[in-house]
Amino acid sequence: MSPLALAFDYGYEETKLSARYYRVSYLGPIQRASLRKDEREKEAEPAGALAEDLAMWRAAELATGQGYPAFTIVDTESEIEVTIEDIAPIGYGPVYGSPHYGWRSRRLGPSGPRYRTARLRAKATLLVVLEDEAVEGAYDAAETARRLRAQYSDAKAKPAETPELTY
Repeated sequence: MSPLALAFDYGYEETKLSARYYRVSYLGPIQRASLRKDEREKEAEPAGALAEDLAMWRAAELATGQGYPAFTIVDTESEIEVTIEDIAPIGYGPVYGSPHYGWRSRRLGPSGPRYRTARLRAKATLLVVLEDEAVEGAYDAAETARRLRAQYSDAKAKPAETPELTY
């Protein structure tokens, strides 16, 4: 799990709103999607769940890193961005013909063959309150981080690590 500022294409970002309030977001990677709307909606569900889980994981890391045992999610926003494009390859297509009549190639481009492609990307944003003690509806920060680290072991996040960015 990487900060968006380092990975550029996907990752988490957080904004400190006050001493205990944070806005934590996770922007998922762009992935191919079906051109059919019903299939694309099925593909979007796991992408959205992943973005929410990784935003929650970052919230748990923030809480444990600052010495808070719990956190509460006050608000959740999820969005799925879908991009459908018509792409026209540039260049020349396969060569055809014969040595006697000459070789020909069909030009590709704006007037040539086209194909459509679809991509989707999920983003989850959580408004989080870091809690001094476990209150009703709060998540145990250490347990949440442990559970999500085990579930997404290939993300290889280090607990409570906040990189220092210099510009």
